[in-house]
Amino acid sequence: MCIISLLCIAGALSGCPWICMVYGLYVLLPCVAVSVRRLHDRGKSGWLLLVSLIPVAGVAYLLYLFSLDGQKKLNAWGANPKF
Repeated sequence: MCIISLLCIAGALSGCPWICMVYGLYVLLPCVAVSVRRLHDRGKSGWLLLVSLIPVAGVAYLLYLFSLDGQKKLNAWGANPKF
């Protein structure tokens, strides 16, 4: 979803209708918030989201982290609500 919103913003800058850019900006902030929350579930810092700026390996690493289950124990950001 984050990638789609970034593509919408980029498409809007290259001549796509303004509605696409508004949608991209509207969806980008909640997408980043959910991604940071998911990293916190794993006990990682939200700054690790910047790894996605590395073209292929960064995105693949984040997809790997997002697919893992959260920590069962208490971490720096609180307990896992699932357990």
